[in-house]
Amino acid sequence: MVKAGEVVATLRNIFGDLIREYTAPEDGIVIGKSVSPINQTGGRILHLGILERNEGTKE
Repeated sequence: MVKAGEVVATLRNIFGDLIREYTAPEDGIVIGKSVSPINQTGGRILHLGILERNEGTKE
């Protein structure tokens, strides 16, 4: 489980300096992720399964 706003990936330059952090847009379950250390611009980092909320629940 990841919570909205939780860091799910980081982008670093060749020197290891942090360039950007990517956060989860919503609460959910990671159901798949990229294992390649190199990704194209706009490429998927992970697949996040969003749980359906029923009306009347306090989640």
